[in-house]
Amino acid sequence: MFRKIFLFAAIIFCPGWSLLVAQNVLRVPAGETHNLKGEYHAIDTLYLGAGATLALDQPTVRLLIEVAYLEGDATIDGRGEPGVDGKDGQRGRDGTAETPATNGEKGESGGSGGRGTNLDLYVSFASVAGQLTIDLSGGSAGSGGNGGDGGDAYVFCGQYIRGTSGGDAGAAGSSGVPGNLRLIVTSELGRDSIVHQKRYGWLGEEGEAGQPGGFLPYNCNKDDGQPDLVYGQPGEVSGSFPSIGPESNLPDDHLNFGTFPENPPAASDRLANLPMGLPRGATFGDVYRRIMSALEYGRYRPPSVQRWRDGFALITQLEQIYPDGRPLDGRERWSQSIKVAHSPSILSYLKSLIFARRGYFRVMVFLVGKRDGLLTTSRPVSREEALAWFKTSVGELPSDLQSKSFGPDHRVSVLVYEFVKRENYEEAYITEPVRLPVTDHLERSYLLERLRKSE
Repeated sequence: MFRKIFLFAAIIFCPGWSLLVAQNVLRVPAGETHNLKGEYHAIDTLYLGAGATLALDQPTVRLLIEVAYLEGDATIDGRGEPGVDGKDGQRGRDGTAETPATNGEKGESGGSGGRGTNLDLYVSFASVAGQLTIDLSGGSAGSGGNGGDGGDAYVFCGQYIRGTSGGDAGAAGSSGVPGNLRLIVTSELGRDSIVHQKRYGWLGEEGEAGQPGGFLPYNCNKDDGQPDLVYGQPGEVSGSFPSIGPESNLPDDHLNFGTFPENPPAASDRLANLPMGLPRGATFGDVYRRIMSALEYGRYRPPSVQRWRDGFALITQLEQIYPDGRPLDGRERWSQSIKVAHSPSILSYLKSLIFARRGYFRVMVFLVGKRDGLLTTSRPVSREEALAWFKTSVGELPSDLQSKSFGPDHRVSVLVYEFVKRENYEEAYITEPVRLPVTDHLERSYLLERLRKSE
């Protein structure tokens, strides 16, 4: 019965199911890469060893997996191909008594980065012992070639001689656009170990302009007269900002945006209106970029983007924090098991031997929308539910909101969900009453100053 359901899902999930490549078992050993050729794949059992990579080679891939075993950190690689760097322009030819010198050639433009793969991933059951990274980033742009220098001119005594010019700089290619991810994981196990990366490719650099040519050595006496030498011009550099490739023509619903509850569950604390000093005429896209810039400065992983009322919600990944609200360092920050910094105090050490340790965890939700009353329900939220909010890890704002005006009737609100988990206890509980106010959380996570920065 289960296999019939799986086959039915394959037909629904893959419109081109007749082209489906079916495999009973696919095993990718630790540290190795397997190239998954073709667009439609159904795999009964997938084993990914630690450090293994499943590489995608099509613009769109639809992958159905009945059972996936992740034996360590592994990667699904759907990155776009990098653009090729442009070739340098040839140096101009030196002049002779018979032939004039020539200008330097223009540098070749860099190639554009390829688009990341659009991936539909369906997993019936997953058993994980690590983190699965799905990287659908666009390819990096190729840099432009340097302009060639002008050739040296031959000098005729007593004559006007104009030197050669350098070649123009080659333009950088366009950076690749990231692919889209549609993710369906029917089992709870393993969903929270999936990290989705999608970014534009790195920007290329424009080449350097070629320099004007010089003059070949000459010896003119008084009778011949001295030459009138005028140097040519260096090549041109456009100075334009490196470009980003064209947007994907796939509709936003392909991204499977989630919807955050209109009336969210009760939070540990909330800030109804966060003043951000936005300029007049700001858009929802401007607000989104301000928050994203602050999160990047605070070393947060890309948040989940969900629709909320007439705007959107940004939800940070569950992080582990110190009791004063500062995030833990390195990988421990994102660990779901209790990590407590060692204290040099003997008293603290003895207390840790007697009393159960506590771990503090936090999720922050930024709500951007109408200035209506922010009502929350009385229902407390579990840590597992807060983890589920993050499962739709899409890193871009829906296109219909990017240009929407952010006016006086809109505001940015912040909810903080703080959880405490005691060692040897299964459940984590949300902190009530308020242990730390929202502003303390924002300040100690290095966000507040960036969020309030005036443009």
